[in-house]
Amino acid sequence: MNPYIQGNITKLKVLLPGERRKVWQLIGTPQGMGKWFPVECLGKITKGETIEFIWVAGAPEKFKVLDVKENEFWVMEWVEGAKVKYALEGENPVILTLEVTYSDNEQGKATQLLEVAGWTFYLANLKSIVMGGPDLRRKDSSYGWKEGFIDG
Repeated sequence: MNPYIQGNITKLKVLLPGERRKVWQLIGTPQGMGKWFPVECLGKITKGETIEFIWVAGAPEKFKVLDVKENEFWVMEWVEGAKVKYALEGENPVILTLEVTYSDNEQGKATQLLEVAGWTFYLANLKSIVMGGPDLRRKDSSYGWKEGFIDG
């Protein structure tokens, strides 16, 4: 039983030691998203707009922005009919809640179970970026065990 999965919803929270404005720049703008999630994010995070995620491997993916309340939350379409909500609480530090609602069927459940580890990784990467650490998506030989990272 995974405590972060309840039915067809995955909900993860991360404490980010930074100002709300800085965190919003990382989660609520295409330039910020490209620093921790996809390699690049194109388009506008505006209700009704389409954004495009460019990944290290695989084809680019397009998603519709469903709702935005600047400096508070935004919601987007996701794969297999899922929806992702990024929501902020607090001023400094900030709590980011990532909530992914999957289709309530076998395919949705399978996708949910496959993705929970990935969501956890990307939130860890976001926290590293907020704290001025390395981008965990890229191998950086300048970091070793003495800095708290193990090179593979």
